[in-house]
Amino acid sequence: WHAARPVAVLRFGPVSSRDVALHSVLRELSRQGWRALCRETGAVFELDLSQGMEGLKPKFSNSLIKNIEYSRRRLGKTVGELSVERHVMGRSLDILDTLAGIESQSWLAKKGGELKFIGPANQRFWALM
Repeated sequence: WHAARPVAVLRFGPVSSRDVALHSVLRELSRQGWRALCRETGAVFELDLSQGMEGLKPKFSNSLIKNIEYSRRRLGKTVGELSVERHVMGRSLDILDTLAGIESQSWLAKKGGELKFIGPANQRFWALM
């Protein structure tokens, strides 16, 4: 048995596979002799919510709609009433205060994790989006 030689490791992600900037970085690192290991960590589902739930219903099967409604009822019983809200930046930045309040109760805030909504710098970032 012998010890493997030390190596340098860079970790990116999770990052979208469509991230053009990351692909540029990986190409340059490859030219420099680095090797990349890519792993799929999950799936992303995007929905056009501009028409609300009524606009989505024709796109889904009845069984999926029933499952969504069941899950929503079950979550409502276990964690409290659920609400679905649509927020458009520029109309009101009150949502940032709401998100900061939610984040302040999260494990991230309690365990010293990287916060996204608490603090003037974070609020400024989102306000400028």
